[in-house]
Amino acid sequence: MPTISKKIFRIKKRKHKDPNFEPQKFYNSTIWRKAAKRHRKKQPLCEVGLLYGRLDPAECVDHVISIFHGGAKLDPANFQSLTREVHAMKTRGEEQGQIYKSIENDEGDLIPERDEYGQLIPIKNVQGVTT
Repeated sequence: MPTISKKIFRIKKRKHKDPNFEPQKFYNSTIWRKAAKRHRKKQPLCEVGLLYGRLDPAECVDHVISIFHGGAKLDPANFQSLTREVHAMKTRGEEQGQIYKSIENDEGDLIPERDEYGQLIPIKNVQGVTT
């Protein structure tokens, strides 16, 4: 039986454009706090919970494509509202690389690719995060 090298299917981690990026400074910045507040006002429920028919209130705003994987910092197309529990599971799943398919926005940063129904397209399944 022929085998397929797993290397073909791995997505390379992109280095952040700014090598001096400081996550703590960014997430405490006024610009991020305002962007996150706007997104939570627009989507107050956990977006993963909604996929399972749950109406869990969102506790945080997450970058679908992590900034460390080249995700857009302030593009709302890269935001999703999550509970802290779901966010922790997603973050653990990202340790080996991004978990959703992505495309580049006009600035060259990554945003999530979505299907014709507006749903994220998973690359790999993370327990409790993707279907």
